[in-house]
Amino acid sequence: YVISDGMKLAYEQRYGYRFHVLGNVVENTWITKGKVPDNRDMLSIGYVGSFTDNSQREPIEDVVKAIYDMNQADGVCKFKLKLFVTPATYQYACKCFAAHPDVDVGVAPVDDADFYKLLRSFDLLLLPSSFTGPSKDYIKYSVPAKFYSYLAAGVVVLYYGDSESEQIRLAIDNNLGLVVTDRAPGAIQDALQQFAGDQSGVQDCLDRQYEFIRKNHDANFIRESFYRSHHECFY
Repeated sequence: YVISDGMKLAYEQRYGYRFHVLGNVVENTWITKGKVPDNRDMLSIGYVGSFTDNSQREPIEDVVKAIYDMNQADGVCKFKLKLFVTPATYQYACKCFAAHPDVDVGVAPVDDADFYKLLRSFDLLLLPSSFTGPSKDYIKYSVPAKFYSYLAAGVVVLYYGDSESEQIRLAIDNNLGLVVTDRAPGAIQDALQQFAGDQSGVQDCLDRQYEFIRKNHDANFIRESFYRSHHECFY
């Protein structure tokens, strides 16, 4: 079993065996249908996960620069990036963004209920992936579990990263969220301005995310898919 179509294709070519895609599971109780945020003056961008020098730091710093420049301009609304990282990477994240006016750093909760409550508290969620370095190749066919948790939370997702990564391809193919593959502050700012200014488009995006996660990654659907593939292999 593999976790994505890209990984399935690569493994079948490499090993000559047939692989099944077994997607990440989201319990139905956590799947929320989102609504356009009411507050349009100060919008929060949330990231919940690890923060390391060789992976998430680089694209997150790009986003920080983009929102800093936007906030300095005379824009319609302001943005605040809120990072909730693992205990092991908390001190490093604090060091990277010490006293930055547009960044808050906290520790991510462990409990599922607290985790989803935190995700739903943001106006926009950030899912970054690396453009350079070993981590770019390391995650090429991988899709993090939070990809599906973000969608289940009922909050628009901003995907920022290299176009060859599986999570970016998955977002593009299914018309999910806001996708930025151009590594330029202007491209990030265009996406954020679109989010802030197009409420109808934001609601359409939330509706697509809800339908995608409900139809493809509800626990009951994944369970039935697993049983079918297991029966095919052994019977």
